Amino acid sequence: MTEPTATTDTSAGGPWPAGKRPAAFSFIFATVAMNALSFGLMIPVLPNLIKHFTGGDTAQASEWSVLFATVWGLMQFVVSPLLGLMSDRFGRRPVMLLSIFGLGIDFLFMAFAPTLGWLLVGRVLNGLTAASNATSGAYVADITPPERRAKNYGLLGSAFNFGFLIGPALGGYLADINLRLPFLVAAGLALANAVYGLVFLPESLPPERRAESLDWRKANPIGSLRFLQSHDELLGLAAIAFLFQFAVFVLPAIFVLYVGYRYHWSAASWA
Repeated sequence: MTEPTATTDTSAGGPWPAGKRPAAFSFIFATVAMNALSFGLMIPVLPNLIKHFTGGDTAQASEWSVLFATVWGLMQFVVSPLLGLMSDRFGRRPVMLLSIFGLGIDFLFMAFAPTLGWLLVGRVLNGLTAASNATSGAYVADITPPERRAKNYGLLGSAFNFGFLIGPALGGYLADINLRLPFLVAAGLALANAVYGLVFLPESLPPERRAESLDWRKANPIGSLRFLQSHDELLGLAAIAFLFQFAVFVLPAIFVLYVGYRYHWSAASWA
């Protein structure tokens, strides 16, 4: 009797060993949920940690919060095009794992940083590596047939909403025990997810479908903006994404400190 051979699937980015595609999507689903959960954990806690470092001065804490958000966004603006090109050239897996490890390291900085300066270093490192959500989308496109992509992207949206809904409440509950505890929990989630991906996550983009080289003309924000100008439909989507992100980041930058000052909310009030 001959041994059964493994089958492969080449319909969307293969070859894929039998059974690997569902496992890969499960990892991507968990990654998006974890990212949203960790972001939610941070929302009520990080501004209060910054306020703790400023001796309870809300005005000074708001200035630092804006600086943190601006530095992180600037790092993303500069580095994101390069990370996207790297995922096309070297595959989605290494970029995704780099991003998740970077998130975990950032949370460790938040958990143990003795000064605001060290907190800022963590934000810079995270800004330089954060690409998991964008790479997750590319990964899903690689492994999913066109007729199922809308469904799977909808599932990714539900994963984000689930993590974002429970994150602030869980962060507030943990902060009531210890202000640094939410960051330790978030770091544990991120690093555990990274180790799992390192061991089990297959690459979705086979060598024959990768870019032959890095196009350095596009590895900068200006090159990316020029690319958007050449595709009217992408320019509209980019504008929607910009407005969405602008609205989302108002919450951690301003709202938490405002309700703390105006209504005396603490991090535990979010639980």
